[in-house]
Amino acid sequence: MSKRSLIVTVGLLAGMLIPAGLALAAAGPPSLGSALPLLGSARVPDGRSYVCGHGAWKYVAHNTMVLRNDTFTDTTAPTRHNLGGVGDFECLFNSRDGSNFRITREVQATFAWNAYPELFTGCWYTICTQHTKLPLRVEYIHRLRVWWWDRYPRSMLGNEATDFWFTRYSPHRGGRDYGHHPDGAELMIWLDWNGIPGPSIGQHGFLYNGYYWGIGEHRTWITVNGVTTYWNYIQMRRLGVPTYSHGLRVNRQPSLTNYNLMPILKYCIRQGWIRRAWWASAFAAGNEVIRGGTGVHLLLYQLRVDGGLAG
Repeated sequence: MSKRSLIVTVGLLAGMLIPAGLALAAAGPPSLGSALPLLGSARVPDGRSYVCGHGAWKYVAHNTMVLRNDTFTDTTAPTRHNLGGVGDFECLFNSRDGSNFRITREVQATFAWNAYPELFTGCWYTICTQHTKLPLRVEYIHRLRVWWWDRYPRSMLGNEATDFWFTRYSPHRGGRDYGHHPDGAELMIWLDWNGIPGPSIGQHGFLYNGYYWGIGEHRTWITVNGVTTYWNYIQMRRLGVPTYSHGLRVNRQPSLTNYNLMPILKYCIRQGWIRRAWWASAFAAGNEVIRGGTGVHLLLYQLRVDGGLAG
């Protein structure tokens, strides 16, 4: 993810999900004239197909995942979704409470990155999935496999990326980090991207499973309600045979099936970016959208995490 704010200050290019926001749960796509509630994320009832407004979320896949609508707002308009005003909001369509979504309405293009609709397992602030391994100490993770099928229109500028969060302390209720921003690391795996210049990364890289992975890493931070949190931001791009459109790279490889992510996690541990004693708190997948997101369709996201001593 990238720069975003909601009564927050953000540093560098970081992937962040902001816990507070605006929400609108509706039976169908709201109209431009719909009146929206003020600040406060809201859970959408089970069985509802549409998840609209910043921070709105619902349980899917038998409560083992959360579908969350994350749009990036502006500090000058904290009672609005973004600079587009009260009539400007994003809507996601979810089919049959499954691990999928489709963007049916996007926010006005305001920032470099405008939204990250996501599916996650684990705990993000006080929202937690049920009957899942996460949160889990990193040292106890011994299997990490993903199924991930995605489609998007050629008009979309953005990426298809994971957002895996790690925190230094147990994120469980009563733990130090429960209800707070993760302070360990954020691992974003860019499976695919469109209309974005080639990676300005190259400090690190490695070959795995037939692909060279370009890697960039730096420290970043966020300030929420006067509290500043720092963490390691890690971006890994899967580099295949590229094509080009209008001079920009188009990397058309938007699917993974039973793909083993453990070598990537172990590589980050060896580099010291992620520590074995830390906790894997939330593992997400979604699409970071700059503009042209209407029609983005994450058909399936499933994650298998095996390990012991889960909380």
